[in-house]
Amino acid sequence: MQGPLAAVFDVLPLIEAGHRVPGQPMRGCPLYWGNPVYPCVLTPEEGGGYAVSFPDVPEALTGGDDRADALAMAADALAVSLGAYVAAREDVPVPSVPLPGHDLVAVPSTLAAKLARYTATRNQGLTRETLDR
Repeated sequence: MQGPLAAVFDVLPLIEAGHRVPGQPMRGCPLYWGNPVYPCVLTPEEGGGYAVSFPDVPEALTGGDDRADALAMAADALAVSLGAYVAAREDVPVPSVPLPGHDLVAVPSTLAAKLARYTATRNQGLTRETLDR
């Protein structure tokens, strides 16, 4: 993997998807075991629960009854939204460095591999058929 997706933490913390990493110095986009990690914002709702949004993937909107539920739903919303970029043959957004208070959601390994292949073929102007030969 090349470019921004190859950046790593100064110290790769062993984080679980959806948990904040306070005080960790980071460069480039965050990774979790080599998979991109997207920052998300959990906003408490008036009637209870949380709304979730992703600064880098504005289409990925969801919510949950509590933090754990909201983060589980966030992982699904992120995967569906990233897949929609591929289906629409658009560039996949690169995750930004999280700001204080952001939570992190990791892209599942299988999807991360597919996104890496898609991005590589798109960047090099190759087609799927060319790679499959």
